[in-house]
Amino acid sequence: IGRGGELHYSPHSHPKRRRRASQGTQSAGAAVSAATTGDGAKPETPPEPPREQPSAPGRPAPLNLAFVCGTNAPGKKDATGAFIPESRKWCALNHGHAVLLDPQARSKGQLRDVVLAELWSREHRQASQIAFFCHGWRSGIQLGFTGKSGAECLAEGIKSCTDRATILLYCCSTGQWFARELAAHLGPNYDVWSHTSRGHTTRNPQLVFSRGIQTEDVWAGLSASRRRELRELMASDYRLMLGDQTPPLLCEILGPGPSDTPELS
Repeated sequence: IGRGGELHYSPHSHPKRRRRASQGTQSAGAAVSAATTGDGAKPETPPEPPREQPSAPGRPAPLNLAFVCGTNAPGKKDATGAFIPESRKWCALNHGHAVLLDPQARSKGQLRDVVLAELWSREHRQASQIAFFCHGWRSGIQLGFTGKSGAECLAEGIKSCTDRATILLYCCSTGQWFARELAAHLGPNYDVWSHTSRGHTTRNPQLVFSRGIQTEDVWAGLSASRRRELRELMASDYRLMLGDQTPPLLCEILGPGPSDTPELS
């Protein structure tokens, strides 16, 4: 954040990653675990996380995290048809570990317990990406975090895990409000990608990018031709690589356009 509150972007520290969107589809397995159940309801403001011990020399890179709705809603295949397979692909591409949760069998407080416990886990400290694959609304996400207090609680959990990361909300409609509230609580060291509308968990092109109190509606800023290109791009593996991107890099991939200069709202 520069003087006057404007947002300044810098090139990604790993430019090779910017070219991954043009590569062919890759397939690989992903580590998926069923999370343990919490004791009961948890207050919106999380307790102080356990102290972390210094990491040993040569310790492997921390696993990135994917929190996933692991059970289908009645009469639907939203988990087995979208959330679970998409999270597996994301984990394969981003050195990730998926945590499956059952919103039908656990209370909102128990879901929060599981998410916070995983964020505090030693193996995930300093994760560079944290993704959520579940249903979402303007006011929050299915996995236990809603409203202003839910955004604040999730932000504190994330900050206990890592001091800099990209948060990916593959959840419908969170870009209307919840993602912005989450980003505001997280501060300028965290990027948050979300969507403004309902749609496929990862292929929805109506992207919103937030950092601190600054937000850009990427979709609204694109010309009609660039929107068509973005729809095609989000049908490729690029949809799972948003953790490496910012709006200027996205526009660079799409190519120049008269209406594509990023402006923050």
